[in-house]
Amino acid sequence: MAGTNEKQKAQDGEENKLVGKQPCEVAVWYIVPCIRGCLAREMARMDITQQEIGDLLGISQAGVSQYVREKRGRSYTRHEEVFSKVEKLASDLVEGRVEDLPSRICKICKVIQRKPEFLQSCGVPVDEDKRLNICD
Repeated sequence: MAGTNEKQKAQDGEENKLVGKQPCEVAVWYIVPCIRGCLAREMARMDITQQEIGDLLGISQAGVSQYVREKRGRSYTRHEEVFSKVEKLASDLVEGRVEDLPSRICKICKVIQRKPEFLQSCGVPVDEDKRLNICD
């Protein structure tokens, strides 16, 4: 009887491995916070208040504070190919030139998904990066 329980637990564990995370779930957990963090820090360098940054990003001032202090959305390495897009988006947000923020973030996310070093910079674990499929 005890052997049956152990066998069932092992089978349940294998089934759970098959379920896994959806590709966008990995992006939402790691890449999007990394992008938001970079945006918040860039806008803070432009002397925009945390409340204004929150309003522009659609998040709370407390969330902005966590991004600015790198408690959330930490970026480990600054890659110019990605960061130039973040700087442009931050500038466009401040100047009121962004009509569709989610699609702009999605474009940056696609760039990040194309290179393992970009993924690692956003804290995506190596075992998770293989589960990402570039969104359409």
